Amino acid sequence: MRLLELELENWGRHERLKIDLSGGLQISGRNGTGKSSILEAIRFIFSESGAGYKSKIRMGADHARVKVRLEKGKDVYGIEKRLYPKKASTAVMWVNRSPAADNAASVYNRLQEVLPEDLLDRLMYVPQGTLTEIVSRLRLKGGRQELDRLFGLDKLERVYKGIGEELKVKEVAQGLLGQQSAKYPPGADALYDKELQAILSERKALEKRLEEHRMNQKITDSKIEQLEKKIRDMQAVKKRKDEISVKLGDLRVKSCGLGKEVDSLKENLRLLGEKKAEIRVLVAASCGLEKYSEMRDMLVRLSEDERILASLGSLAGKKKVFGDVESALNNKYGLEIEYEANNEKASRLRSGKEVKRQQLVEQKNYLKDLASLSGRAKCPRCNQKLTEGHVAEERKTAEDRILALDREIKELSCELLSCQGKADAVKKQLEELVKKELENKQRKQEIEKDAAQEAALRSDLEEIRAGLAKAGYAGESLAEVEGRLKELSGVEARISVYREDIGKEDQYAKELTVKEEIRLKQSSEENLLFRESEKLFYDDGLLEDLRARREGFMSQRSNASLETERAVSLVREGQAKETDISSRRKELSELKTKEKELNVELSLLREARDVFHTDKGVVKYLREKYIRQLGILLTEHFCRISQNPKYKDIVFDQDYELEIRGADGGFSVDQLSGGERVQIALALRMALLELLSPVRLLILDEPFGSLDKDHREALGESLNRIAGEGQLLIVTHIPVDSLQLPELDLGGY
Repeated sequence: MRLLELELENWGRHERLKIDLSGGLQISGRNGTGKSSILEAIRFIFSESGAGYKSKIRMGADHARVKVRLEKGKDVYGIEKRLYPKKASTAVMWVNRSPAADNAASVYNRLQEVLPEDLLDRLMYVPQGTLTEIVSRLRLKGGRQELDRLFGLDKLERVYKGIGEELKVKEVAQGLLGQQSAKYPPGADALYDKELQAILSERKALEKRLEEHRMNQKITDSKIEQLEKKIRDMQAVKKRKDEISVKLGDLRVKSCGLGKEVDSLKENLRLLGEKKAEIRVLVAASCGLEKYSEMRDMLVRLSEDERILASLGSLAGKKKVFGDVESALNNKYGLEIEYEANNEKASRLRSGKEVKRQQLVEQKNYLKDLASLSGRAKCPRCNQKLTEGHVAEERKTAEDRILALDREIKELSCELLSCQGKADAVKKQLEELVKKELENKQRKQEIEKDAAQEAALRSDLEEIRAGLAKAGYAGESLAEVEGRLKELSGVEARISVYREDIGKEDQYAKELTVKEEIRLKQSSEENLLFRESEKLFYDDGLLEDLRARREGFMSQRSNASLETERAVSLVREGQAKETDISSRRKELSELKTKEKELNVELSLLREARDVFHTDKGVVKYLREKYIRQLGILLTEHFCRISQNPKYKDIVFDQDYELEIRGADGGFSVDQLSGGERVQIALALRMALLELLSPVRLLILDEPFGSLDKDHREALGESLNRIAGEGQLLIVTHIPVDSLQLPELDLGGY
């Protein structure tokens, strides 16, 4: 796997940044330019959660975006993650430009196939100040636990402990099953089979008796059903005779009511004839009152227009005020010229004052320099050695010049203050004139609006008076006109009511015809019902006899039902006994099966526990194998990095601590120099990568911080060799001449 490109947006101090990683990279620059945050962006891409990276969102931004391109084999991957302050991060992945995953969880799972997060943390990513910690941890912890963690054998140790816990659980379960099996007597299987055979034989005899009782019950039910049919028929005849009697009574009552309704309809038709004659008189009276409706509307308009016209007042006063303000505005241009002149003068005074102030500062600095001159100082003008008299004369000249400049600055300040006061006064007058100018514009609009409204009102008044004369207005008051309109309203209301009543004439005539037809039909229906009632036969004595015979058969059916229920109860008891015995027999069989399966599981767990024991079995074999291979690889890488001929071999002693062997014997890591400890730490990481990882990637943050220049240059050459074998990304603020990596300089970023 090789990282190809990194793109950042709103990440740390970087608003937008695109970096080529394909040839490795050296990121340099002063502190605070965001060097380490670039490495953390790569770490963020491979992390499962973005919760620990929220602080990397650039201040003021609503999100941060990190995009990485990498290659593995023939495939090119693109991964983009977005980080938000108050919601979960999002992620997408492309493989060869085709979508491969569209959420954070699926992207993380796919990346684990490319580069596991645990492998990146343990071996490849080295934060600032932690390069040599891997060697220190081997020494402080005795070595074995740290090596087990690096080799991944700590997971097998967790398997060993898990098997032990599972073994305890299974042994407890075995004891419980033994207690349950002890509850059953010896030979319980045969005893349960014998009891089931006896229960089955008894149940067959009971089922035969139950069938006989059910047959007798069916015969009795058939006889009862025949009698009940005859009783229902007799009851239906009695019910029909009663219904006919009720209907005949209802028809007689309805016939009486219809007679009254017919008489009422005939009276209504007579009264409608009288209302027709009265309507003609009312219509003639309304014709003379209709003119007052239009007259009232015109009088209301006339009154409203006269009221508005009176409220407008006189336009002469407003026009006079407008003219006075316009005259005052003629002085505005002169004031604007005066204001600009004062501003220009104030600007010149400020510039002059600033020049004097700068000259004052220069004189004071010159005076200060004179006080600090040594005895060998020379005059800047003549290049001769300065004497004490010469220096005293220069000091006196400088002090006089300082006093003169102070006076000139104070005079300029007073003149500037006066000029600024005049400008402010003129500015205030201009602001007042601008305010009056705006008010006069508003006043002009109001005058024009009032004049137009007055003309429209006078025209409308003339039109209304002409309309009143045409309508025959004779000087009546509005109250008199309203009275005539009320009179008209009353006449029209009576006409409307009468016309509404007359409109019902056809309805009354139709209802009269319908009612008379209904009376004729009711009379015919009464005759038919009377003849039907005469034909129906019903006898109370016969009905009582049928009921008595039904009661006798029902008593017989009740006795048969009791016998049937007794038989059913006995059958159910037998079934319950059979179910209980079958359940106990099944439970015993299941207990024996579970005991057999649990014994097999316990045997397998005990064997597996020996296999995963931390000091024997597969764990011991793998640890010793990895340590041998790691020692060989570590020696190879360290000798190639350090190129010191006195170091021949690096091994792990019986306590799994590093031991360096050379021509003069063996010695520990503590006896190495600081630079050599860094070299052995790098060699160890390269050996672990070669032994445990298919990916040759190393990410270092400030690896040169604790080294002097010679060791930095030596380490730089070693890192060049590492970069040639894999991919190397380094952050440093210290220049190293020997380091030959593409450089990203953030010094002026």
